[in-house]
Amino acid sequence: MHRSICIVLSLASLAAQAQSLQWQSAGDAQYVCGGVSEEGRAELNSQRAAANSELLFTEGPEGGYLADVSVTVRGAGLSQPLVFNANGPSCLLKLPNGNYVVEAEYKGEKRTQNLKAGNALNETKINWPELDN
Repeated sequence: MHRSICIVLSLASLAAQAQSLQWQSAGDAQYVCGGVSEEGRAELNSQRAAANSELLFTEGPEGGYLADVSVTVRGAGLSQPLVFNANGPSCLLKLPNGNYVVEAEYKGEKRTQNLKAGNALNETKINWPELDN
C-alpha cells in the first residue's frame, strides 16, 4: 500500500514539474527560462526543438550559472521589445527570423549582445566578470 502511495506522489511531483515550465508570450515572441537543477535542465531540453534562440547567463571565468537577470530583446522583427526576468540561467526564445540586440542586467551591471534568430537554434552566451555578492 505504501509503495502505491509513493508512486502516486512521485508521478504527481513529476507532473507538477512538467507544468511549471510554461512558454510565456509577449507580442511577437515567446520565451521560457529555467535550467538550474538537473530536472530543470532536462525539462528545458525537452522544449529546445520549439525554439530558434537560446540565451545563457554566466558569471566569471568558470562560467557559473546566473539567474534573476533582467532581459530586453529589441529588433525590427518585434512590434514591441521583449522584456522579462530570467528565473534561470538558460532561456529559450521563439523569435521572428532576424537580427536582435539583447540587453541584460544583473546586479546593476549591464551587458549588450547581438543575437541572430533563424530556422536553427542559435545560442548566445552573456557573461559577467565575478561580481561581489
